[in-house]
Amino acid sequence: ASELIKSAQSDTMNNADRQNVARELEGLLSSMMGYVNTRDVNGDYIFAGTNNKSEAFAEVNGKYTYLGNTSQGVVHVSPSTPV
Repeated sequence: ASELIKSAQSDTMNNADRQNVARELEGLLSSMMGYVNTRDVNGDYIFAGTNNKSEAFAEVNGKYTYLGNTSQGVVHVSPSTPV
């Protein structure tokens, strides 16, 4: 993304070139949102903390916002061993 932005600032690019860069950046953003809102086999969002039934990140009023939480879940791998 950084390289694309730098290239778009070049005097050698015209408006059509910059529009192509913008579309590529939008594609990168879409891919990134897909990664940060990855779900596990149970359909839970893996980066949302214990608020895993809702997307971890979303666009809210033109800004990207973390909707998860920082609480840590505990899984007992045995009766006396929490992880």
